[in-house]
Amino acid sequence: MKLLLLALALQITAPAVPAPPSPIGRTIDVPIDHVHPELGTAPLYFELGAPFDEAKPTLIVVADGQQFHVHRGAMAALQRSLTGDDTNVIGIVGRGFTPEITKLAVGADGRTDWRKAWQLFNQNQWIEDIEDVRKAVVGAKGTVLLYGASGGASLVHHYLLHHGDFVTRAYTESPGNSFMNGELGITSDHFWSEIGESDPTLRPLLLQALAKHPAQRLRILLTIQRQHFFVTDDSLPDARATLIRALAGGDDTVLEAAAKEYQVDPIIDYFTSAAGAAIAVREFELIYPTGGFDAVSDATVHPYIEAMLHFTKPLVELARAGAIAMPPNDFTAAHRLDTEVFLMVSRWDEAADYRTAIALAYSYPRHALFIADDNHVFAKLTKSGLRQRFPRTFLSHGLNSAELRALLSQAKPYRWREQ
Repeated sequence: MKLLLLALALQITAPAVPAPPSPIGRTIDVPIDHVHPELGTAPLYFELGAPFDEAKPTLIVVADGQQFHVHRGAMAALQRSLTGDDTNVIGIVGRGFTPEITKLAVGADGRTDWRKAWQLFNQNQWIEDIEDVRKAVVGAKGTVLLYGASGGASLVHHYLLHHGDFVTRAYTESPGNSFMNGELGITSDHFWSEIGESDPTLRPLLLQALAKHPAQRLRILLTIQRQHFFVTDDSLPDARATLIRALAGGDDTVLEAAAKEYQVDPIIDYFTSAAGAAIAVREFELIYPTGGFDAVSDATVHPYIEAMLHFTKPLVELARAGAIAMPPNDFTAAHRLDTEVFLMVSRWDEAADYRTAIALAYSYPRHALFIADDNHVFAKLTKSGLRQRFPRTFLSHGLNSAELRALLSQAKPYRWREQ
């Protein structure tokens, strides 16, 4: 009884925890199809991290269909982590999460209409949505800052080709460019060659394990593919070997533990959700121009490419039949831009090749490129506390600032250098 009274007293006297502030959101109407505006409009939601201040520059955080960090209620925290009070920070909850648009990609039979999905969710639709938000917030001639990571970074660079004159600075992490990968002959899946180099005995063991678990093939492939997001590059060969040997030896508990840690089942659920078609279109765009889907065979294992082929096969078939076509990729406009562009990339990134980033960086007259001796999620640089300082420093002070030079000097121990 005394404990109960004490608990009640504590509840009464404890100071009230203030409720988090309500998200500052706004909705604008955008064309369902920017190429055919006569088809009507749909509401697109974007959110501010804090009340808008006209005296401050405006940063738009760009995310694409498979990214989670921009969602309703997220922007206040994201603003604190990115730039603090230095800027207005806006995140666009994309068309892939807009029910009024996603439902249009569903046919009368309740299944995805893949031609319609391509029409609604190809990269040019996302780019023009960003442009409509820019004009709604800062006016037709107003300028913005841009931030994007991974797939969002890819969209930032494509946006710069179309509307870069309205961007003063753009910060991107792990940007890829599938067209450049195709031109340079760079694959987006190095797994098979890497395990062959680290331990050739793993190849037959993996083929054996996949043959034993045909119903689990997709989960196994995604578990292997997502491993590099959770394991540092120096630990990755051993982690791969442990997983493959356990699978070949019939120890399924290792797969279940790894699949849970690497969030494999939520990823599969995500692809089959209402936003699944938008995600599939974006993944298709990231792989198809590289020619990577042609590498899938029974004699080799390419976890990322094969898993994405599972989800995007209808789009691949449409493209191979000439029914849909990738947009042109002309970087001429990039050479004329006055925009300051910063590219943060990793040498051991499984998703965005550093060599592509080099070619991408030198497309811009005013750029900086930092190649970290790290992986896709910048595990080492993040642990050091330096990674978090880069977007704020660059976006606030610019390429030629003393602040950025000092940060680059501090980060030298984490820079990759060819041996």
